[in-house]
Formats: sequence, structure tokens, C-alpha cells
Amino acid sequence: MKKEYLYAGAAVICWGSVAPITKLLLGGMANQTVLFLMTAVAAVSLFLYNAARGNMKKLFSFRPADYLRMTAMGVLGFFVYNAAYFFGLTRLSAQDACVINYLWPLMTVIFSCILLKERFTVFKLAASVLSLAGVFIVATKGDLSGIAGIDFTGVFSCLTAAVSYGLFSALNKKYDYDQEAAMFFYFTATAVVSGIWCLLSGASLHISAFQAGGILWMGIVVSAFGYLIWCLAVNRGDTARISNLAYITPFLAMILSCLILKEPFDFHTLLGLLLIIAGIVVQMRDGKQPLRK
Repeated sequence: MKKEYLYAGAAVICWGSVAPITKLLLGGMANQTVLFLMTAVAAVSLFLYNAARGNMKKLFSFRPADYLRMTAMGVLGFFVYNAAYFFGLTRLSAQDACVINYLWPLMTVIFSCILLKERFTVFKLAASVLSLAGVFIVATKGDLSGIAGIDFTGVFSCLTAAVSYGLFSALNKKYDYDQEAAMFFYFTATAVVSGIWCLLSGASLHISAFQAGGILWMGIVVSAFGYLIWCLAVNRGDTARISNLAYITPFLAMILSCLILKEPFDFHTLLGLLLIIAGIVVQMRDGKQPLRK
């Protein structure tokens, strides 16, 4: 098997663990504490990676406007995204939160039409309808009479996460910064903002050995390592084929949520996920390459 597929497969496994591992951490830690420690570890890891790669000169070669823009993009794509997603995880099952969050590819398409002037076609309209139908099924569990029992706060939080990451992805595509350097600044900006949030809220930074292990996994393996090996895979292999592997992530998250969190398997969540994936596949048939995360 080619190295790029091993890299992509490893990244997918890393991302599939996000929902169940984060939900475990949030059971005993404040959202802001998890976010701060995770992104601080990721930022340090990416700094060391760039130093080892000889990228230090590159890190300080941007214009002031670029640093400001990357800071804003980092806050949008990683702070707002994770803060909203983490809150959603405290309200919904890991399976439901992950599936609703997986609207981000559709959001990227919509924002690309707005910001990059890409054409909004019948394929994209059909994709939007399919994906939103999927979210509706996940939220209602297929029971229209149970709408009053929907946790709208949790659903809205996960939708906010999807929208923020979709907007970030479109902006990241528009400005096309060097990803090794940009990822460091994105996570650094998030660590600083979430650190301020921790101070203002008085959240405790005392964690157990188990929680430290989870933070290291989320910061080094999922965030720093996961994104980097994904970039390597996409850069070295066929973009379309490699990107398709990302669609395994929510299925893997559902399996791990059942195994790790002992959540019961939910047929309606699976059905909603299949509709969302169908929407992604439909928009891919519009002649555009799949979107990178």
C-alpha cells in the first residue's frame, strides 16, 4: 500500500476518536479547560515540528496583515468551531453531535459560492436538501411528533460548529497559506483566546493522569499529527481518492462511541449520516474536487 493511503488512514482513525474521547474528557473537565490544554499542546507540537523542518524563517516571513488574518481565521476555524462542538457534545450523544457536525463540507461549498464566486448549481441545491434532511432525521429520530423534545441548544451548537468550520475552510482555500506554518498560527491563536477564557471563567487547570493522556492524544495525535499527515497524504496522492477516505470518519466515530462510551447504536443517526454523505457525494459530481479538512 502506498504511503499516502497509510497517512490518510491514520488521520481518519485519529479524527474518528474525537467525539468519544472529547465527551469522556468533558465528563470531568470544563469545556474551556479541554480546549485550552488541547490547543496549547497542538501549538507547541507544531512549533517543534516546524523547527525540525527548518521552517522558522518561513514562520516569520508573513506580512502583518497576514498574521492578523491567520489569527482571525484560527479563532473562527478552531476556537469557535471547537467551543461550539464541545458544548454540543455535552448536550447530545457523541454519535448525534458528530453526524450533525459533518455538515461542514456542505457549509464549505455554500461559503465558497459566496466568497469565491463559485457557481451554485442544481447539484449543490440537491446536496443541501439531502444533508439538511439528514440533520432533521438525527434531531427528531424520525418522529415528527417528538419535535418538542429536541435539544435545540445542542443541535444549534453543532450546526454553529459546522458553519464556522465551513467558513474557515472557504477562507483557507481563498488565501492558500503554507499549511505547515498556518496551522501553527491557527492553533496558537486558539490557545491564547481559550486561555483568556479560562482565566476569566476561573476554570481549573488541575487534571488527572487519565485526563492528561486524553489531552495529549487530542493535542498531539489528533490535532497536530492528524492534520499534518492528512496534508502529506493529499499532497502526495490523488486528491479525489484520498479525500474520499475522510467520509469514513463519522462511521468510525459511531463505532467508537458505542465501544468506548457504551452508547446504544442508533439507526436514525446512521440514516441521517447516510443522507448527509449522499449530499456530499452529489455535490462532488458537480465537477469539483472533494474538500480538504
